[in-house]
Amino acid sequence: MNSVDARTTLSTTLLAAVTGGASGIGAAYVTALLGRGYRVAVLDVANAEAAASARGLDASLVKGFACDVADAASFRAAFDAALAWSGAPSYSVFVCNAGVVGALFADAARQLNVNLLGAILGTEMAVKHSTAALSRRAALPLCVVVTASSNGLVPADCDLAPVYVATKHGLVGLVRSLRPLAARYGVRVNAIAPVTVETPMVSGLLPPEVRAFLEREGRGGVMAPETCVAALLAVLDDGEMAGEVVAVHPAAPGGRGFAVEPLRASEWLGAWQERGSAEVAALVDDGLKAVGDGTMPGWSGV
Repeated sequence: MNSVDARTTLSTTLLAAVTGGASGIGAAYVTALLGRGYRVAVLDVANAEAAASARGLDASLVKGFACDVADAASFRAAFDAALAWSGAPSYSVFVCNAGVVGALFADAARQLNVNLLGAILGTEMAVKHSTAALSRRAALPLCVVVTASSNGLVPADCDLAPVYVATKHGLVGLVRSLRPLAARYGVRVNAIAPVTVETPMVSGLLPPEVRAFLEREGRGGVMAPETCVAALLAVLDDGEMAGEVVAVHPAAPGGRGFAVEPLRASEWLGAWQERGSAEVAALVDDGLKAVGDGTMPGWSGV
């Protein structure tokens, strides 16, 4: 089998999805995933079908599905339609990338619903489908990747975007809290946290003096969307990476343009993570079982 045949065979069995994949970082991810042999579904509130066509992408390997990730019904319909189109039994990669920004408290509900709730909904659907609602290990390993932001690690005072920052902090908490799914269900959830990226969402907000400031203050300037691709591929390739946040910055240690930002536990707060605590691990096991079978008080299952 030659490389082209191998890629075609893989694309019929491995499905990836990218929300907000019609432009910016999402579009760069779509190209990278196609290069890895995935069949790719582009889920976007914009005309994702036209965007894919305009870029000259192979229509047999990539297809756009219009949806609003803040609308559960719309998102679910696109999620199901992409599965049906691909013929794959489940997603292998699901990238929750869609996002919006506003100054101070502008469009707060929209920012929360798109950036945070949209990523939660996408992650939930992918996890439920792959594991049959936590009743079994995923038949195909699932990697969920969430686009967070350096603002989810260090709030930038001058950005004046507290709601946006809150959503990105929420995403960091989301992926770190889902680390236990990896060992038990074959589902890895990680985040990529870039500094400022040249996307349609932010380009109009950055006059020349702001761009110069981002260079002077060591903030990494304004990166091309493609600079995030290496981080995405590193997450996909490292089968042990789960619950981690990968910061993307031109000056990242190691010279690769990205670095994993570990969760530095404050020991005086007590044992919160299962790493190093058998008791926490046992509680995670019991809790996930109770959630899955609907016996945990106050829970209705996953």
